[in-house]
Amino acid sequence: MININRNNSLEEQQLTEPGYYILLALLVPMHGYGVTKYIEELTDGEMVIGPATLYTMLKKMQAQDYITLAGEDGRRKIYNYTDFCYGENRYKFKYL
Repeated sequence: MININRNNSLEEQQLTEPGYYILLALLVPMHGYGVTKYIEELTDGEMVIGPATLYTMLKKMQAQDYITLAGEDGRRKIYNYTDFCYGENRYKFKYL
């Protein structure tokens, strides 16, 4: 299970709303700016994730092997979810 928030940083097995949308966006490999734009469009502007939140969460998710660096396009890093997220663990995510 996954937890992404400032207080307990991936320890209590909970998925925050921004974390949910980030993983949803990364069903297709994309860079950070693409993730924020995808989420903003998907939610009709209701969910806007700032760069500090996004890149902190990407770093934490990558450290826990929930996502991986799939490549680079110039200065942009392309992220994708891992098999860990897609396999049997996908049912362990709890949404806050």
